[in-house]
Amino acid sequence: MIKQKTSKYSSTDLRQVKLTESIVKDLIIEYGVPLSLVDQNGFKNFMQVFDPMYSLLSRRQLTRDKLPKLHDKMVTKLKILCNNAEHVSVTLDVWTDRRLRSYIGITLHTFIDDELKSYLLSFAPLKGHHTADVLLADFEKVINYYHIEKKLVRLITDNAVNNIKAFNDILLPGFETYFENDDCNKDDNGSLQNNNDDDDCEEIFNDDSYDHFELVPLADDIIQCVSENLELLRLPCFTHTLQLVVKDGIKHASNATAALTKVAKIAKFSHSSTLFAEKLDKLSKTIPRATKCRWNSQFLTVTAVLNIPIMILNDILTELNKKELYLTEKNKEVLDEFMTLLC
Repeated sequence: MIKQKTSKYSSTDLRQVKLTESIVKDLIIEYGVPLSLVDQNGFKNFMQVFDPMYSLLSRRQLTRDKLPKLHDKMVTKLKILCNNAEHVSVTLDVWTDRRLRSYIGITLHTFIDDELKSYLLSFAPLKGHHTADVLLADFEKVINYYHIEKKLVRLITDNAVNNIKAFNDILLPGFETYFENDDCNKDDNGSLQNNNDDDDCEEIFNDDSYDHFELVPLADDIIQCVSENLELLRLPCFTHTLQLVVKDGIKHASNATAALTKVAKIAKFSHSSTLFAEKLDKLSKTIPRATKCRWNSQFLTVTAVLNIPIMILNDILTELNKKELYLTEKNKEVLDEFMTLLC
């Protein structure tokens, strides 16, 4: 990170050189401080006072020389780790930032000396449509690069349609021969069919005949559906699956829908009205924004609204000509019971 003027200094000076270099490295690499820091006069003056023996590298030198070398060094370590690992699992996720730029991240999980370790294998831009073919191609490129294709135990993704389509037919290593010449998976024309009983499972999960939750024994066809897919490489993310379970459960809570709709409108109003936000701020109250794909964020939003005394909240809504958003005592009662369940 820093040019070392080694010829003029003692061993004590050199230890100080390494210490300061480590500090600058931590600032830029570990803590994510912008690289432009090294070009700012304030930082240059600070370093000159801190230790005049140093000559800082420029941002250009960092980006073109130091960072690529650090990256190559880390990749080499990862390759050695993957080579020594006997079994690995990976997680795959697609993420979009606020500027709508998409990235795909792949993380490796394995045991080293009986201790679970996780490492980021790849975090790369994802261009174009996020189709199943694109995701599968990026996934295969990374696992082939690190030569772990025959060591994979499980791949974990969320339940997005493109992930299901891309990875649901991938088998664990060794199971390819199990399905060779499998006539049961072909139709009359010889083309492969999807024979994992998904339709049967979908019919069970979409049963709308109950409006409340019950503990029931697993049906035989569900057990069969699960057992026939144990050899598949991909497993759905438990957290995302739980999100979908809660979402589907809320659909059955029709008595809470009207009250939840009011709360949602109140929360949205607090994020669009500066007057409302100011009045809440005087009460030391805030209503956090909800995230569409995470029910727990919506839970926190509803909790924040319910933490505002109902009479005070309705008085504020009256002042702002929003009487249609009034929460009644019945609304409050239903929501309190509903939130206790989610909590």
